[in-house]
Amino acid sequence: MTVALGIVAKDGVVMLSDSQGTYMKDTTRTEERSSKIYSEKIVPVHSDERIRAAVTYSGNTYTANQTIPRLRDLYNEQLSAADLVERTAQTIRQENIKAAASSSGFIEPDYQASFLLGIYHDRPELYTIYPLGEKYSVQTTAIGSGSDLILRELKENF
Repeated sequence: MTVALGIVAKDGVVMLSDSQGTYMKDTTRTEERSSKIYSEKIVPVHSDERIRAAVTYSGNTYTANQTIPRLRDLYNEQLSAADLVERTAQTIRQENIKAAASSSGFIEPDYQASFLLGIYHDRPELYTIYPLGEKYSVQTTAIGSGSDLILRELKENF
């Protein structure tokens, strides 16, 4: 599991993440079938004169890697910033459900990924987007393992 941090600053959004990920794709869903990988986890999804956006994630790297190209395609459409945030949440939900659905119809938590979306359109914005598409506009947040410690530290000292 990854820890990712996002902070809205005066002129943009700061996002931090570690680089270790868990890659689980095997349908047997056994611990032995998962592996650790290292990769960039802060990924630009769009940048033009109108909107700049990047995501970072915590959770299953396979699910995130399936989601990110769909987000890039989405941002090529001429949508408002609000519509992009909504469609980003819908896309994350669809990809998490697709990756996590088991033969019994239950959602397997090991296959889910949560995202932070940093977007700049007139002003910096940060969103936490959970696997089933719930989204929250935030000023400072952390997701993933260890996030409770980071949030407590931020609350106490900043």
